[in-house]
Amino acid sequence: MLTLSNCQTKDGKILVYASKAEFTDDPIEEAFFGCGGVCEIPDMQEKMIRLARGGFKHHTSVGAGHMKEILKEAFTTYLGYDWVEIDG
Repeated sequence: MLTLSNCQTKDGKILVYASKAEFTDDPIEEAFFGCGGVCEIPDMQEKMIRLARGGFKHHTSVGAGHMKEILKEAFTTYLGYDWVEIDG
C-alpha cells in the first residue's frame, strides 16, 4: 500500500493531490540511479492526463500506507490548500 502526492503553487495558491496505489514485487535494475520503486496505479493514464493538464510536474512523493483522506483533511481543513481530485 502507498499514497502518492504532490503540490504546486498557482496564482498564489497551493494545490495538492493524493491517490492510492500498490507496490509490486517487480525488481529494479541494479544500474538504476536514485530512489525507485514499482507500483500499480489504477487508471494511471487518466490521472497522468489530469496532472499534466493541471500543470503538475512528473515527480511525486510516496508514503507507505493509504493516507489520502487524512492528507486531504489536513491540507484543506487545517492549512487551507486547494485540493485537486485525480481519482475520477
